Amino acid sequence: MSEHPTSDHTEVPLQRPEDDEFYNGSAVEVMTVPAGTTLWRFVELDPPYDVSTFNPNISPHHEHPTGAELGQQGRFDPLDRAHGGYVYCSPTLGGAVAEGILRAKKVPASRIIPAVQVDGRALVRWQLHVDLDVAALRDPHLRKIGLTSSIHSCTRRDYGWSRRVAHAILSRNPHLHGLAYPCRNDTHSTALLLVQRPQGPLTGPGAYSFVDMRAPVRDASLRYDIARTLFISAGVVLGEPNPEGEE
Repeated sequence: MSEHPTSDHTEVPLQRPEDDEFYNGSAVEVMTVPAGTTLWRFVELDPPYDVSTFNPNISPHHEHPTGAELGQQGRFDPLDRAHGGYVYCSPTLGGAVAEGILRAKKVPASRIIPAVQVDGRALVRWQLHVDLDVAALRDPHLRKIGLTSSIHSCTRRDYGWSRRVAHAILSRNPHLHGLAYPCRNDTHSTALLLVQRPQGPLTGPGAYSFVDMRAPVRDASLRYDIARTLFISAGVVLGEPNPEGEE
């Protein structure tokens, strides 16, 4: 979860003439995230925001982002407050690693990534206490709803489009409480965007609970688990930390 400037974007037009593909309104595939599921996600080390709550803020909508704008919005960030707060997470550690460590990172030919990419992050765990139905954005069903794998594999330059698609899907399917999709850097793992719809199951007391937040730079066993997951899921080796004071 990240902090975003607070603003609303209710006037953003959804489908645009230049869109090569867009949600056609057909029935989406539904996936149930069962009660008892652990939800994992990485956040910055020592974050200045509450990691036990949904993000209530709306990120600026950039249709064709460039420069600093590329880091100001997520793939499926809500366009307005109609669907409530939101959080990106995964039902597996592998998915959290793919989205929170490898996303938007270029893996070098050596397949070794610097330790700072992990040691500058913290791992948050929630536990879900209600069943949640979400839209499953995965092949081969995508073509039935007018989409392709671009929706979950496009780069940040196309997030203006992917946000509009997500908004259209959630608006047309008020019984669903998020999206499930393959991680861009590990298509065998699943990422989730969950939304806390007003009067929805995630607003009720006891719908979910905060478990813990651990930092691999301070927890050797967690660092080992992350390094093992990186290697098994993505064939990536985590570099050793530099000795203190060494550049």
